[in-house]
This record gives sequence, structure tokens and C-alpha cells, in this order.
Amino acid sequence: MIFYFCLSIIIFSFLIWMNYTVLTVFFRKPRRLDFGNAKLFPKVSILKPIKHSDDELGNNLETFFLLDYPNFEIIFGIDSIEDETDRIIENLRKKYPKVSIKIVPVGKGKILNPKVETLISMEKESSGSVFWISDSNTRVEKDTLKNLIHEYVTKNSKIVFSPVRGMGSKTAGSVIENAYLSFFISGNIIGAWEYLRIPIIIGKSMLVEKAALSNLGGFEYFKQFLAEDYVMGNTFYKNNIYISTNHVWITNFNSHSSIKSFCSRISRWAKMRYHLEKLMYMGEIFVNPIGLSIISIIFLGSKGVTLLLGAVLFKIVLEYLNFFAVNIYDRKNIWVILILPFCVVLKDILLLFIYFIPFFSSRVVWRGKHIKIGRESKIFIEGE
Repeated sequence: MIFYFCLSIIIFSFLIWMNYTVLTVFFRKPRRLDFGNAKLFPKVSILKPIKHSDDELGNNLETFFLLDYPNFEIIFGIDSIEDETDRIIENLRKKYPKVSIKIVPVGKGKILNPKVETLISMEKESSGSVFWISDSNTRVEKDTLKNLIHEYVTKNSKIVFSPVRGMGSKTAGSVIENAYLSFFISGNIIGAWEYLRIPIIIGKSMLVEKAALSNLGGFEYFKQFLAEDYVMGNTFYKNNIYISTNHVWITNFNSHSSIKSFCSRISRWAKMRYHLEKLMYMGEIFVNPIGLSIISIIFLGSKGVTLLLGAVLFKIVLEYLNFFAVNIYDRKNIWVILILPFCVVLKDILLLFIYFIPFFSSRVVWRGKHIKIGRESKIFIEGE
């Protein structure tokens, strides 16, 4: 009886993953859009908070200079100009003199969320009627902005969200993180949008109407939250402000992440998700079939090992399907293809242990600050 109970839970988990596979494969490319004879495009301010440690920063930023869109500016928010970052931006300025750019220095003020602090500073310097917030480790196609604007204009959507695919793997840690982004994160989010009609948003890429945001108080309104992207989408949704996605994927380029940095980042994200939606977070254990199989060994002994082996093989097959459909960059890399099964198993084992951390700890160390996470991801300095 216990065996069949465990088996049914693992099968249920795989049914969810099979749905994720269909969604990520089916929605891996946006629909080709007809712009007709439209000549007027709203001016877009691309808000680009800069991290100096991002892999191939220059190549990432250059894809935004190459956008096929007639009316945009790029605003870089930088907390401290470093020689290398300054050189990269200056070289791009000289190479693409027709692209309007601004560099906004950002001080370290009292706001605990440094990304929101950077966005507030860039918002003041913007001249566009639409913001496109995108992290500095993202890459885009030439038609990405046109496709996002098409959704904004035709559906009057005040936030247009993009799913994320991870690429560029050169270390085991980056293979793990890219697979996690492309399948677990994007699968979950697309599933929430398509099946549950729950508009979950992550901030790797968001197109936001400036006027709609200003009506809520601008980026300043979200300064007290660690998960400002999710809270922004949820706030719009609760205020009956229409938000949508047309599945225009954004590439998160990640080459050199370590397993340690992956665990640290995913642990922080897990704590955020737990404090945003506790019931939804508790259900995440059911989307880790390898983790469930490991737990089943406690009750089933050797029969549990059989379940674990079956779960490992089937999960690897699904991960390969997602990998070859979504990861157009790494699927040409033989080393990544060969190491992927090991990384899949290690990833899901790590996720099993990380899953339980938020039940015992609400504290994170982020950008040198010891922060406590409260309800809706509100953040506090420990001791305050």
C-alpha cells in the first residue's frame, strides 16, 4: 500500500513535469507578428542596472544596441564606475553613436533593495513613456522589443512579462543554474499563466507602462520588498491593471556560476517564495520527483531505490527535451550535453535540501547586508 502511494505521488509529479515540457517546448518561440503599416512606436526607456561581475557583459549589452526599434534610449544605473565597465559602455557608445544612452550614478542610500534604489534613480532620468527593465546578464534578439511593444499596444497591457532561458554554460554550476531557469522557473511560471491564470512575474525582463506605474507611486512604492518584481505584478493585478505575456523569451547568459553560488541564490529565492505564497511554496515539493523518490526510500527501502532509478531516468529524458528545445546556444556544446544528466540529478538533490530551509530561517545575506524577510517579502535589517 505504501509503495503504491509513493508511486502515485511520483507519477503525479511527472505529469506536472510533462506539462511543463509541453509548455516550454510549445512556447519556446514567440508568434511572428504583423505590424502592418504602423509608423508610430512609443518611446521606450531601457532601464539597465549594471552588475560588474556578469559574464560577457559587453556582448550582453550590445544586443540592446542592435534592437530593431525606432525610438528607444538605454539608461545604465551603476553604483560605482569601474574602469572595465566604463570602457565597455564607452566602446558601445562609439560603435553605435545613433543610440541614445545615459549613465546614472547610484549612491548607496537607505533603501535595502539596491535594485529598486537603482530603478528609482533611472526613472528620474528617463524620457520614454514605457520602461523596459532588464538585467545586465540578459541578451535579446533584434525583434524582441517590437514583439513586446506589439503586446503592449494591441492588448493595452501595462506590464508585459518574458520567460527566461539560461545559456552559456562553462561550469557544472552554470549548467545546473541554466537548466533550473529554463525548465523549473519558466515551466512553473508559464504553467501558472496558462493553466491557473495566475500572472507570476520575475524581473529579468519586464515591459512596464510609465503612467500606470506612476499612478501607484513609481518604483518607490516597491522599495520595501525583496521580491519587487513579483509584488509589482501582483499589485497591478489586484488593482485590475491588465498584465500579460506573449512568451517572448529572454536569454540569461551565465557561464561561470559555481555550485555554491547557485545554492546561495536559490536559497534566497526559496525564502522569498515562501514568504510570498506559503501554500504555493509548500506544493513545490511535488515538482521534485527525484527528491520525492529519495524520501520514499525512508519508507520503502530497496523498493524505493527502484523508484529513484526510474525517476532519475525519466527526469533526465524530460530535461534533455527542454534543453534541446530551449537552449539554442549550449545544445551545440558536447561537454554540456554529456554532463547534463549528472547536473540534473545533483540539481534536484540540492533543491530537496534547499526546499526545507525557509521553514527554519527567514534571514539572508545580500550585498553585504544581513536582512530578515517578512510577509510579502518585506525586508528589514536584523535587530530593527
